[in-house]
Amino acid sequence: MDLAACFTARKDGERNLLALDGQQLAYFRIQYARIAENDHRVMPGSELMLETYLLQLLVFVNNLFAHASSLVASRYTPTIQAVMEYMDSHLTSSVSLDSLARIFSINKYYLCHRFKKDTGTTIFNYLLLLRIARAKSLLRSGKNVTEACELSGFTNYSNFITTFKKHTGYTPKKYALLFPCQELHNE
Repeated sequence: MDLAACFTARKDGERNLLALDGQQLAYFRIQYARIAENDHRVMPGSELMLETYLLQLLVFVNNLFAHASSLVASRYTPTIQAVMEYMDSHLTSSVSLDSLARIFSINKYYLCHRFKKDTGTTIFNYLLLLRIARAKSLLRSGKNVTEACELSGFTNYSNFITTFKKHTGYTPKKYALLFPCQELHNE
C-alpha cells in the first residue's frame, strides 16, 4: 500500500477533505494523541512506537480516502467547487472578493455566506491556507524564502514571514531546514 496515495493520487484542490463520523473522529484523535505523546519521549523504543502510530494513522487516512472520495466531492455546490478551483489555479494573481463575484456572476455577500457554509472557512482564510501550503511545498523543494514568497502569491515579504510563522510555528527559513525534501532513491 502506498501510504502517500491520499496526498499524491489526486488532482490539486480536489478530494482534500475527508468527512469523519463520530467513531472515525474518535479513532483519529486517539492516534494523534499517541503520536503527540511519543513525539518528545527519549527512551528505548520510543522512535519505533512513534513510527508505528504514524503508520497506523496513514493507513487509516488512506482507507478513508479510498472509500469516501465520492462523498467529499459532492459536499460543495458546483459554484463553490468552481471558486475553489479558480483560487487553486490563480494563487499568484490578485484574487479579491469583488473579482470572484464578478467572474462567477454571483452576489459577493451570498458568495461569502455560501463558501463559509460549504467549507467551514472564509474565502480569505482558504486562499491564505492555499498560499501557505504552496509556500511549504516550494520550501521543501529547495526554493529560497524570497522565491517561495513570490511563487505562492504573497506580495509583501514581511507579511509572508509573519503569516507563515503564525500558521506553521516556524519561520520559512527554519521550516526549510527542518523539513527538507527527502527523495527516495532506489539502488
